[in-house]
Parts: sequence; structure tokens; C-alpha cells
Amino acid sequence: MHGGTGTIAQSGSGVVTCARVGVFPAVHLEGMGVAMSDAFNERYHVLLNSGELYDSGVRELTSLQHVLVERLRQYNATPETPEGLALRKELLPRLLGGCGKNVCLTPPVQANWGLAHVYVGSDVYFNFGACFVDDADIRIGDRCQFGPGVTIC
Repeated sequence: MHGGTGTIAQSGSGVVTCARVGVFPAVHLEGMGVAMSDAFNERYHVLLNSGELYDSGVRELTSLQHVLVERLRQYNATPETPEGLALRKELLPRLLGGCGKNVCLTPPVQANWGLAHVYVGSDVYFNFGACFVDDADIRIGDRCQFGPGVTIC
């Protein structure tokens, strides 16, 4: 069982401008027999952010979590080459719940929900080894910098 709490880190303008709106990224869980409905997404998003205890072993919830964490693993595997850096720029907005302009997240990165509940403003830099306990929403404002090994929960 987990309880959800949100964390907000802000500087500068303090408002996160999200490039993508939605509870969870669109995920098709082929071969797992899981259908993600809008009602499911809304119900669990509210629950994850409520601070109330919930059953983290619900099949639909764990299946979605595994898919999201696998996508983050793919991001972490991108090489330090011009091609790898270009791929990171393409993948990061798909991983984050919301993403402003000029966001750099240096791998490796860890997140309970594959960054799906992390909303980042513009001009934000994370050095390597960032860890996000994103069971509930995490909102980071514009013009923030984070050093190596930071944990945000």
C-alpha cells in the first residue's frame, strides 16, 4: 500500500507550461489483456494524488507501471553520441507528464512511474542520477537546475 503526495519545486515564474495534457500517456498494453479506460485513468490519478492508502498491486496499475518504467529504461540506454542526444530530445516529452522548452535530463534516471507524473517547465537541467518518486504528481517550474544524484518525492 502507498500514499500519494505531490512535490512542487519552483523558481522564476513558478508556473509549469505543459506540452502534453492527460493523466497517463497513451499506452497500449499488448499481450497483457489490459484495457486502460479514461475512467480508470482518472480514478487512479485522483487516488495516487489523494494521500490515501491504495492497493498498489492492482493488475491494471502494475501493468501500466511496468510499461512506463520500460520506456524510461530505453531512454537511459541512449548513447552519448549526436544521434543518442537527438533521440533523448525526441523521447523525453513522451515520457514526462508535461515538458516545457529546453529540458535536459541526463541519464541514468529512475522513476517509479517512468516520469509519467512529472511535469517540468522550461529551461530545466537535471544532472545524472536523478530519482523521481512519482507515485503522485511532481511539478517543477521554469529555470531550475538540479545536481547529480538528486531525489525528488
